[in-house]
Amino acid sequence: MINYHELTMEESRDSPARRKQYLVICTVMASFFLHSLLTSGFLSSLDIVESTFPGGEFIYKFVVKDYATANGVLDGISTDDLKRKRSAPMEDLFYSLFLDNSGGTVGASRQRFAAGMLNGSEEHKETLLSKNAKAKGSLTPEEQEEISFTEYSKKHIKYEIASLPKNVKAYACNFQFTNGFVSNLISTYKVIPAMMKYAESQGYTSPVVISTCSASQSVCTHYVPIEDTEKFLLGRPDSQTYQTTFDTKENKLLDWGKVFRGSKKFLKRMPPFSFFMGDSSSSKKTTTASKESSKEEL
Repeated sequence: MINYHELTMEESRDSPARRKQYLVICTVMASFFLHSLLTSGFLSSLDIVESTFPGGEFIYKFVVKDYATANGVLDGISTDDLKRKRSAPMEDLFYSLFLDNSGGTVGASRQRFAAGMLNGSEEHKETLLSKNAKAKGSLTPEEQEEISFTEYSKKHIKYEIASLPKNVKAYACNFQFTNGFVSNLISTYKVIPAMMKYAESQGYTSPVVISTCSASQSVCTHYVPIEDTEKFLLGRPDSQTYQTTFDTKENKLLDWGKVFRGSKKFLKRMPPFSFFMGDSSSSKKTTTASKESSKEEL
């Protein structure tokens, strides 16, 4: 039996048929990406109102990484908690606390956030804290590059506990959420900076944004507490002080080199991009192997 690759192995990469196939697939992918942008709220405005943040006991992991990874950390925490997935009604217990402005002030690799469970039961608390005994401890940036971030956040970062002020005044807004990568980027580079900018315009310095998201309801609720604000820093320095601890020249909003390399590596594993972006020598080897396999079958 001859498969698709054997039927087309003699066809040139630059043939009109190949180019047309590539164009059609790129168009379809671009359409899906545009749809993701629209459903994630790329063009939506924020309706910020005065509200109240509930506060309470917060069991969390403190992470220095781009904010788009926060939901991944929460997923890891939810599986730590009695192996339950972060779904309704459990999802209402999970919050992320963002300390820095991701809209241009602090680069992706230096953004600080805490992800964890707010007002969980004693059983939740004991289960999560018991994981600290097996935590391997922090790693240097170089060591972190050698393992996946999922492994690092799950196996190396210990849980901490903080008591967040209860029923404090806060600015709040609801924003659409799709639980996807694009939605996380919209939150990181649109919603969080806008919330912080609004609080600063009202005279509050170094504001903190706290978010909780519901995949079942397709919405995130974002808070900016405006009372007892220092207690929401979790014992860490405020953003302005934090920025004096590193060289601003190394403070990149987004490491486009890593993004490009990661995207290229991902696309190389997907047909037909693997055919067009693959190494020519490896393509020849594959073609030769396919020919020999066909001869053996005959």
